[in-house]
Amino acid sequence: MINVIRVMSRPRDLYSKVESLNELDFDSLKEKAISLLRQNQQLENILLKLREQNVEKRKTIHPFEFERYKKRHIALKFSYLGWDYGGLVPQYGLALTVMDRMFDALEQCRLVKDRNECEFSVCGRTDKGVSGLCQVVTLITRSVLASGIGIIDDSGPRISERHGIPEVEMDYVSMLNQNLPRDIRVLAWSPVSSDFSARFDCLKRTYEYYFPEGGLDIKSMVDAGSRLVGVHDFRNFCASRIEKETVTFVREIFEVSINLVDGSENHSDDSKYVQRTEELLLTKIFEHILKTFRLNDSASFNSTAGHKVNGEESFKMMNR
Repeated sequence: MINVIRVMSRPRDLYSKVESLNELDFDSLKEKAISLLRQNQQLENILLKLREQNVEKRKTIHPFEFERYKKRHIALKFSYLGWDYGGLVPQYGLALTVMDRMFDALEQCRLVKDRNECEFSVCGRTDKGVSGLCQVVTLITRSVLASGIGIIDDSGPRISERHGIPEVEMDYVSMLNQNLPRDIRVLAWSPVSSDFSARFDCLKRTYEYYFPEGGLDIKSMVDAGSRLVGVHDFRNFCASRIEKETVTFVREIFEVSINLVDGSENHSDDSKYVQRTEELLLTKIFEHILKTFRLNDSASFNSTAGHKVNGEESFKMMNR
């Protein structure tokens, strides 16, 4: 695991907003919090209702015979800007997530019949507002082939019952990108064996975090970060309830670096600050796309998860 932490100057407007809250008494703060909670609940209810309506429309239009096709275990590599999402993995109606959009696209392309039965696994979870560059998800999807890596033999019809079987698999990347919003892009796909897991076959992850500089003691942060480098038992960072008895808490951190960036720049305008950060993320996404096109078929699959800006995972992976 590699952690790269970068520090940015805090916008002036944010200070003024915080100062205005300090002037409120307890009752006023409580009233403001209740008002915000009500507004948030109203928006969540509206979003949930709209999504339910869309699901009903998809269920009643153009029924598709999935039984005529084999199923295939594949891995998708994708990037996303997380500003407008409540995280990566589905939260069952609480907030719109990146994987909600991904499943919407998968269903629109008739690649999955039921998002709850496709056995998906993501390499690394990201929280609300967090972006990921080259994240990886494994799942079971529809295939037009009759055999090959990842094809589930006992799914769909027998080969003898099919006619005109294609020699080339569907272009999953192009199909999904045509149905995904612009802030989510699929970069590549690969067939994988049935026991391959995007989460558990990951060899390493890299994360980048951006923090407002504020009054942070950079020197002390560098010292603290250096103490994490090496092999350590991280059980105190884990959830208290662990289902598997054989789980290990020992991990190795290869590097922690903290750098001050844009320290001389004045971020007095929040909108320009956000726009510049978006441009930075888009640039990184394009860099990863170009790298993807230059990759040849190899036994590795790179992924990224991670304002926490990104993380990068490397995998043991079968050749395409």
